Amino acid sequence: MQSFSLIDKHSKKAFDYKGPDKWAELTKAQFMLVMNAKATLSDSFKQAILLVQLLFAVKLQSIKKLTTVQAIQLAGIVNFLFEGDQEMGAWHVPKILRRMKEPLYGPGNKLANITFAEFMFADICVENYLKTKDEKFLNQLIGVLFREGNEKQKFETGDIRFEFNKAKIDAVVLEAEKFSQAIKNAVLINYLGCKKALIKPLKNVFPDRKEQQDEKPGQSQSWLDVAIQLARKEHALGSLYEIEKSNAFLVLKVLDKVIAESVEMQEELNSLKS
Repeated sequence: MQSFSLIDKHSKKAFDYKGPDKWAELTKAQFMLVMNAKATLSDSFKQAILLVQLLFAVKLQSIKKLTTVQAIQLAGIVNFLFEGDQEMGAWHVPKILRRMKEPLYGPGNKLANITFAEFMFADICVENYLKTKDEKFLNQLIGVLFREGNEKQKFETGDIRFEFNKAKIDAVVLEAEKFSQAIKNAVLINYLGCKKALIKPLKNVFPDRKEQQDEKPGQSQSWLDVAIQLARKEHALGSLYEIEKSNAFLVLKVLDKVIAESVEMQEELNSLKS
């Protein structure tokens, strides 16, 4: 959390404000306020000022009394909302209403209940969107992550959603085309934040590219290609069908170990050659 004070120039009284300083500290309600504000206003400065009002409960009349310099400084309080690649454990879009108020349910916190197949498809959608900015990939992302469900089955499987079925993605995509921009942006930002939380302990499957000095075999491929090849080669995770049906984190955890062991073995072999 972060805090700041504003001093009324007439009464000289100081007013203290407190609010979040990272995405992970946003409540569900605050998260959607941010998404709606950013989708409604195109000017980033106006967005920032509005977000300060919403997240820190600063009254508009207090904002109007600020000088231009003070307003710019105050807008900087929410700079974190304009920076990408931030960890976020909570899933803030649990369901989206469609048609006659029928809900489509999303994944859980930290994407803990998604299968490896979902993870692969979702990652492809996100990668394509970030490259092209084509909204159809956001619609596809929603089609992968959101589907109908049953409250009762959550007690049995831990997931309110029906089983992932690639054949049913297109039907949801058609629905997603009608969703607001705020909802689409919310799903994207939430996915990226939860993915970062999910993969944080998986240093071998998701190495820090900034720390890597030498290119390693397979870097020209996607990590998903490398992961599936390793799984097939090592037979550590069963058939590809079984991998797709398995929990994403459990698969990635095994792959992380397989990669670590492979690297260790290669280093031992290299030491014997020298």
